[in-house]
Amino acid sequence: MTEHLSHDPETSADEETGEIAETEPEEDILYSAEVYRTENGCVLRVTDWQDGTVQTYPVARKMVDKLPFYLSMLKSKLG
Repeated sequence: MTEHLSHDPETSADEETGEIAETEPEEDILYSAEVYRTENGCVLRVTDWQDGTVQTYPVARKMVDKLPFYLSMLKSKLG
């Protein structure tokens, strides 16, 4: 599923509280990813802030459980 959105790069809203948070002007978010737990499993939501689209994908719970391992591997390769 892909949906289009508009985004002001200077502000973003916290979805739970609705509060607006100011971002640093030198920060330019290109992509963001979030994983949500649902009744049927987990969902990965990837936001492309460059073209204003959001894509969602169902993700197996065992893959979500492995995310800390994959992030640790990525961090060690980048750092």
